[in-house]
Amino acid sequence: MNRQLLAPIIVGTDIIPYSNEVKDLGVTISSDLSWNRHVNTISSKVHYVLYRLKFRGSFLPPSIKLSLVNALVIPHLDYATLVIADLSGYLNTKLQRLQNIALRYIYRLRRDERLKPYKKRANWLSITSRRQYFLGNLAYQIITTSQPSYLSSRFILIYDSLRRSSRLNSSQFMLPTSRTNLYARSFWITAIKFWSSLSPRLRGLASLASFRTNLFASLFSADHSD
Repeated sequence: MNRQLLAPIIVGTDIIPYSNEVKDLGVTISSDLSWNRHVNTISSKVHYVLYRLKFRGSFLPPSIKLSLVNALVIPHLDYATLVIADLSGYLNTKLQRLQNIALRYIYRLRRDERLKPYKKRANWLSITSRRQYFLGNLAYQIITTSQPSYLSSRFILIYDSLRRSSRLNSSQFMLPTSRTNLYARSFWITAIKFWSSLSPRLRGLASLASFRTNLFASLFSADHSD
């Protein structure tokens, strides 16, 4: 849309200029609602950290390199992961490749070497599973504490009398019809779908600590099953 046709945004006496992208708390938000620039920023940070690690510690034992990567690289991949829950497949693959590069650094692997056994050895989830892990944890907290209220209000229970209707989703919470892919990939719809996909035993665990442990084990087992 032509910016000249848009009404100006005025706060007090100040006019807020339009921008193609803004950064808020380290998250780059683009005007087209894509995460290309944000993922490119993550990629630059990860490559820089790995360059420094390779320069100073290529011959450290794998256990030390794993600790360094967990402390200095993985936080970049995890930061605001639920904000970018609607990430495209292409960008998700790009993040997974960054994790793979870090794994090759730790264990000094060739590019054609199979990574799955080493990912298991590092006790890592895939990028997709890591996002699901954080998504499940937040959903558990929202559902069990009803906080924060602006998210809890989105989780509308399906009453037993209505659950029998074929027009309603058979999960625990109502899932609205989504007419666009962007809306279908939004946080709360993704959270409800993922929560509904979990086993009743997992959803019924009494504490967050127990839920975290069991969810990680479930995702880890799915990632590394043959």
